[in-house]
Amino acid sequence: MTAMEGITHHIMDKHYATNNDKQNMPWLASRAWEGNSHIGNRPAQATYYYDWIRSLVVKNGRGIERICEIGMNGGHSAIIFLAATTPFTNKNKNNQDDDGVVSSSSSGIISNKSAKLIMFDLNQYEYSTTAKKYIETMFPGRFTYYPGNSLITLPQWTSNLTKTASPNEIEKCDVFSIDGDHSYEGALQDIRNAALATKQGGYIVLDDMNPGSGTRKAFDMAVQADKIIGQPKCVENVLIKVGYDDRTDITNARSLLISWCSAVVL
Repeated sequence: MTAMEGITHHIMDKHYATNNDKQNMPWLASRAWEGNSHIGNRPAQATYYYDWIRSLVVKNGRGIERICEIGMNGGHSAIIFLAATTPFTNKNKNNQDDDGVVSSSSSGIISNKSAKLIMFDLNQYEYSTTAKKYIETMFPGRFTYYPGNSLITLPQWTSNLTKTASPNEIEKCDVFSIDGDHSYEGALQDIRNAALATKQGGYIVLDDMNPGSGTRKAFDMAVQADKIIGQPKCVENVLIKVGYDDRTDITNARSLLISWCSAVVL
């Protein structure tokens, strides 16, 4: 949470100084981005993502080597994924780490590898470049950024993977986060492309999945008709309050119900 707070301040400092910035990006006016919702001001979702990724590190045994994501914007979810896959070794007397996750390793090292994050982002805002530089500084050598329309850049990336005996399994993503085009057609194509870029048995997680939305209908289509992902799990209708003035102050806030979903690549 501290790292996400830091990147929010950094973006505000760099991109809310001129009248042009104020006119085009008014949500940068406060620490809460004037109530503009992102995972950095949704503690329940941010904590869930962090704990979920760490649980996958333990489950896989060897850790997670590669996380891919569509949609960076301010870089908050990227920080969650990179922080959660940084090697962690602190144990208490019950051989648990600080979050209570039991290690499967007698040495106390859950993962001795740091995962890399491959980002596909529209690069719609100037501050996304600032966020990119901030993340590269925090996690050197672990962040690769592909600007442009993910409907083009992601298939290109997948097709360029080195050919191997088990086609491309080594280079493919272990986890793929989708938070890009929110239309039904765009989200469905992103899911299809992400599934092709992810290892069989890997995971896809999707933001903004409220029941009845275009993104949720696309997810259901990928599960039920396309059958490219399975074992769906959704966290439904979590109430959050996003402050207009300050991220931690909800005396002046708007209320939102948010849902997110994950599935296994078949």
